[in-house]
Amino acid sequence: MKAFQRGFTLIELLVVIAVLGILSTVVMALINPGEQMAKARDAGRKQIIAEVGRALQNYATQNGGVFPSANANWQSALIIDKDIINYSTASATTTLCTQNQKGNICYNSGYTTNGQNDAVVWTPLESAQSAGLYGCTSTQTAIYVWEASLGGTGGYCVTTTSLSTYTITSPVPTLITR
Repeated sequence: MKAFQRGFTLIELLVVIAVLGILSTVVMALINPGEQMAKARDAGRKQIIAEVGRALQNYATQNGGVFPSANANWQSALIIDKDIINYSTASATTTLCTQNQKGNICYNSGYTTNGQNDAVVWTPLESAQSAGLYGCTSTQTAIYVWEASLGGTGGYCVTTTSLSTYTITSPVPTLITR
């Protein structure tokens, strides 16, 4: 008589490994790690824009309603005034504005809204969820904006082809604050 053997055959082990491989592929496709990473980077960008916006508002409060000049050294004025400790940087995967950029954060000031000095900072977002949240089309990019006249932050869509030269020179038409 043949003795009973314990264990699995090679075929059974290969079938289990194949099934596990298929299941892990399906799960990875569902959670889309690239999109998850983009959402995490967007959350960091939103936080940085909000912090820089608060620092700009503090600067203006201490300087008679005047914001730093819109030039490449605008963050230096915030450091000198002790509104921020060091340069803020938002990781970006796309070209931003060509002027007044520091650490992938775009800045403009020197215009008025309802008779008040105004300033704005912005950076692009990259996740598909952000683009959908703010209603961007396939030819638009979601940007996250802080504007002094609004006293807060929100999302906005701009045409992708104009992003490298995009400058906000007047109040943002419609900020979506979701």
